[in-house]
Amino acid sequence: MKKILLLFLFIFVFSCSKTEIENKKQGENISSGAIQQEETSSTGGLYNIVEEKNRVEISMDDLDSAFLDSSKIPEEKIKTNPVLENGINFINELKQVQKVKVTEHIDGGIEFSDYQKVVEKSNPKYIRDMRISLEILDYKTKEKIKSGKVYLNNVKFGEFKDGVFEKEYKWPMGIEKFTIMVRTDGYGDGFLALNALYGDSDFNFGQVLLKKSLEQEVSLDSDVKIGNLEKHKFSLEVPKCSLVDKEGKCYRGKVKVKSNYISGEDVNNGLVSLSMRAVRTDNARYVYLYSGGMAFNDFITENGEMLQLGEGKKLKVIYQLSDAGFRAFGEIESYPGRSRKGYWWYDKNNLIWKEGKSKIIIDTDKRLWTAEMENLY
Repeated sequence: MKKILLLFLFIFVFSCSKTEIENKKQGENISSGAIQQEETSSTGGLYNIVEEKNRVEISMDDLDSAFLDSSKIPEEKIKTNPVLENGINFINELKQVQKVKVTEHIDGGIEFSDYQKVVEKSNPKYIRDMRISLEILDYKTKEKIKSGKVYLNNVKFGEFKDGVFEKEYKWPMGIEKFTIMVRTDGYGDGFLALNALYGDSDFNFGQVLLKKSLEQEVSLDSDVKIGNLEKHKFSLEVPKCSLVDKEGKCYRGKVKVKSNYISGEDVNNGLVSLSMRAVRTDNARYVYLYSGGMAFNDFITENGEMLQLGEGKKLKVIYQLSDAGFRAFGEIESYPGRSRKGYWWYDKNNLIWKEGKSKIIIDTDKRLWTAEMENLY
């Protein structure tokens, strides 16, 4: 049995090498890429939540689709399942009340007061009382990080202090998938994925491990290169006028660049908190990723606005990989010296990895991975 569980734990995917994992209808807590069994028992409430028929019939793929694109779920299934229908309505309304996205401003996200109003509109029969407790640490030193903001499914849940965050809240039954984002100065955004769909526990807890970011001020009046392959393990080339403001206009002038390169070893060993749930664009199947490394980059203006990549613009990124990271991509045996046609990028607004199209150049001798990306993340 242990061998079977280990097999499911470590069969992941990255780049164009993907393996789909069947979703098991069993209790799971997903934290930093690890999957643990969760015992289920009666909550002592009006009824045993685990035995709620409509809730049990919701699959993990339904759960992902509810957040990303509910049209992927058969309409008949939604209309005959009041728990699922209530949850989908909640998510759709939550998206509508969001005024500023988390990728548009450092203080973006859904306001907590707006989230509360949406909860009040939901059917009270299908609303659960939940609790969350987080420990937020530096991934190397394990020291508690002083302060910052905590988001739950892009709702601004509040600020943490001295590495601790606790809160009671309400959430619709049947869509008990929670992606935690922690944002603070000096560190890259951290993401922790938790799932309580098949358990009756009302308590979500976990550690969020953050990595310090490279921060510098640059001028976008000309072409810019961020990072250094030898020192930072990545480089990013930003052509002049490739980044735009909220009105879609070419941005010129100085900005703060917040870069965070995470190696494959950091992610795959759970050393840094990063959700690895992904969706394949060709068939809308949900998978887990196995990482060879990735770099997040935020370009922030003086007023906190986060610049976007202009339509039709591309950024050239190069990763310097370790041998282990290179093997994680599956490039050595499978695609030595060849070009690839895709990459993964993390959609912070929908909290899931998506596929992007690009010509990928692999240098097996220098262990370099190069792509021209159409996504800034």
